Amino acid sequence: MRTLLGLSAALFIAAHLPFLPSSLADRDSIDFAFAVRDVDAASGRPHAHGAPHYVGAARGATALLHRAGDPLNVPHALSIVNLTGAALALPALYWLARVLWYSPRRAFAAVLVAGAVPLYWFSASRPLSDFPGLAAALAAQALLARGLLAGDSRHAIAGAIVAGAAMGLRLQTALLTLPLLAVVLWSAAMPRGRRLWIAAGAVAGMLTWVVPSVVEAGAGAYAGALAAQARDTLGATAAGAWIRLLPEALYATFVDPFGSVILASIVLGVAAVGVVLAISRERSVLKIVALGFLPYLAFHLLFQDPFTNRYALPLIPAIALLFVLPIDYVSPRAVLPAAAGAATAGLIIAVPALQAFADAESPGFGVIRDLHRLPRVNETVLAMHHSVASDLERHQAWEPIPPMRTLPPADGYEWLELVKLWQGGYEGPIWFLADPRRTDLRQIDPQRRRLLRQYGWPERDLPFIGGIRPNRIDWYHIDRPGWFLGRGWALSPDVGGLTARDRDGAGQAPALAWIRRRDTAATMLLGGRHLGGASDPPLVVRVRVDGTQVDEWPIRPGPFVFMRPLLPEEITGDGTYARLELDVTWTGSGPAPIALDQFDVQSIDGATVAYAEGWQEPEQDRRSGHTWRWMSGDSTLWLYHPGRDVTLAISGQDPSRWYRRGAVLTVLAGERELARFTLDGHFTRTVTIPAEPLSVARGRVTLRVPDGRRIRIYDVSVH
Repeated sequence: MRTLLGLSAALFIAAHLPFLPSSLADRDSIDFAFAVRDVDAASGRPHAHGAPHYVGAARGATALLHRAGDPLNVPHALSIVNLTGAALALPALYWLARVLWYSPRRAFAAVLVAGAVPLYWFSASRPLSDFPGLAAALAAQALLARGLLAGDSRHAIAGAIVAGAAMGLRLQTALLTLPLLAVVLWSAAMPRGRRLWIAAGAVAGMLTWVVPSVVEAGAGAYAGALAAQARDTLGATAAGAWIRLLPEALYATFVDPFGSVILASIVLGVAAVGVVLAISRERSVLKIVALGFLPYLAFHLLFQDPFTNRYALPLIPAIALLFVLPIDYVSPRAVLPAAAGAATAGLIIAVPALQAFADAESPGFGVIRDLHRLPRVNETVLAMHHSVASDLERHQAWEPIPPMRTLPPADGYEWLELVKLWQGGYEGPIWFLADPRRTDLRQIDPQRRRLLRQYGWPERDLPFIGGIRPNRIDWYHIDRPGWFLGRGWALSPDVGGLTARDRDGAGQAPALAWIRRRDTAATMLLGGRHLGGASDPPLVVRVRVDGTQVDEWPIRPGPFVFMRPLLPEEITGDGTYARLELDVTWTGSGPAPIALDQFDVQSIDGATVAYAEGWQEPEQDRRSGHTWRWMSGDSTLWLYHPGRDVTLAISGQDPSRWYRRGAVLTVLAGERELARFTLDGHFTRTVTIPAEPLSVARGRVTLRVPDGRRIRIYDVSVH
C-alpha cells in the first residue's frame, strides 16, 4: 500500500505540473511573492503571520527554478510548494484513516475521494499555502489521534510538535489541531507525567516559525502586525453578517467545492449516512472527526468569508472519511469502485476547469499590462471602483501602472467623481475599471459608454475561485456623455439601496440630472414606481431645467413611464450641461414614496426604449452583479423611433433552469408577429422592427411568453 500511495502522490503532482499558473492571481499570492523577496510584516508583506515555513520552502524552490532558467520562478515556486503539500496530504489522510482503524481498502478509498473533489484538484497548483498547512495538520491529527485512542505518549508528543510547526505553514491549522491537542492533554488515558512534554512539544513546534519571523521582521513590528491581524479577523469580520447569509454560506462551503449539485448531493448524502454510522457504531471516528474538523467549520462560518471557496478545503478530508463508511458497511468490495466512480466524476469537472484557469490571464495583471499597451491621449483620466482599486493595490506594487491622472475611488459613490469632473468642464476621454457586481455606471448615458474589454476567469471556474481578488474587471471607455445622473435615482437595485440609505430619493430631495445642451430636440424618458398602496393619493412630479419648470405629471400608485420631447430652447443656457431637477410632492404623510428606475435622453434622430406594462421591478444578484426584470404573459416595451426601422436586442437567462422544455418568446408590434424564438439557453436575440407596424402600434412592442411562464430579462436595448 505504501508503494501505491507513493505512486498516487507522484501521479497527482505529474498531472498538475502542466497547469501551473502563468502569473500571480490575486492579492494573497502577491503577498507571498513579496515575502519570497523580502518579508516586511509591518507593511503586510505578505501579511501579519506570513506563513514563514511556506515562504521558506518557496524561497528554496525559487532559487532552484531560477538556476533552471524559469522566468516565472516565483509564481511557479509558490505553486510547486502548494502542489507538493496537496500530494503529501493524501498519504497523511490515509495515515489518519488507519489510526481510526479503517481497513487499508477503506482508507485508500477515502484518499481517492478527497484527492479528486474538484476544489481539491483545482486548488492544488495555485500559488498559495493551503495545502502544505493541510498536509501538516492531517499528520498532526493522525499522531494526536493515535496518542488519544491508544494512550501513546510518544505519538502525542510528536503530534504536538507537528501541530505547533504547522501554524508556520498556515495559521488556520490551529483550528484543526489545537482542540484535539487540548483533549489529549486532559485525557485520563495519557500519563500525567507526559502531559508537560506534550505541551512543551507544541511550544517547540511554534518556536520553529516564531523565532525566525521575529529575527527577520523585528519583535515589535511582528507583534504589532499579529495583533492587527487578530483584530481584523475577530473584529472587522462580523459573525452576525454570515448568520444572516447562512444558507448561502453553507452552499458555498459544501456544494461549490464539487462544482456540481448532482455530485455534491450524492457525496454529501452518503457522508450524512456516514455520520449516523459514526454516531452509532464508529465512536472513534466520531470523536476524532468532531474534534479535528468541527471547530474549524464553526470558525469558518463565523469569522472567515465562506464565499472564499478555498477556505473549505480542510473540510474535504472529513467528508471523504465519512463517505466511505456506509459503502464499506454494505460491501467492503464495493468501497473502492464507489470511490473510483466519485473520483472520476470529480475529475471530469475539475480537469477542464483547471486547464481553463491555467490558460487565463490574471485579471489584475491583464489590466495593468493593457494600460501600458493601449494608446491614449495625454488627457485621458483613469477611474475605477473602490473594490478594484483596493484589489489592484498589491498588483501595482508588484507591477506599476503607467502614470496618468487618476480619480479618487469614493467607496459607493465612484460615479459622483465623474459627475464632478464633467461639472468642472472636462471633455476628454475616461477609462473606467469597473467591478461587474456594481451597476452605478448606468447613471451615465449608455450611448457614450463603450466596453473595451472584460477580464476574468472562465465561468466554469467560479465555484472554485470564490473570494479571489480581483475576480472580474470590466474596462469601459467613456466619452463626454449626453447625460448623467447625480443623487436621488434607483436605476438599479444597488443604486436604489444607496439612495434609500442616504434618504436622498426624489421624495425627500430633488433627483438631479445633467443634460448636454444641443441645437436639436431630444426625447426624454422617465420611469419609476409610486410605492404607495392602492388607496394612497397620487404623486406629482415636477421637472425643472436650470430652475425653470417645464412639465409636471400626476402619478397614481404603481409603475409609470413617460416620454416627452426636450426642445432646444428648454435646454439652452451657459455651460455644457443643463441641470435637470425632479421634485415630487404628495398630500400623504411622510416623504413621497417613489423610486425613479428609468431615465434616458437621446437626440430626436436616435431611439430609446422603456419598460412599460407587465414588467416587475428590477432585481439584482449581489454576488454576480446580474440585474434583471421578470416578465410573463404579455409584457410591453415602449419604443421611440425617428421614423425608421430599428433593431431591438433582448438578453436573458436560460429558462430551462425553471422549465424543462425552455420557453417560446414571441415579439409583436400590435397584432403583427415580428419574430418567434425558442429559448433553450442564456440568450441574446435581435429583432428588426419595421417603422410602419411600430407606428401603427404607437411604439408599443409586446413580448409574449405562453403558459404563464416567467422569464428573467437581463437587458433590452434599441438602435
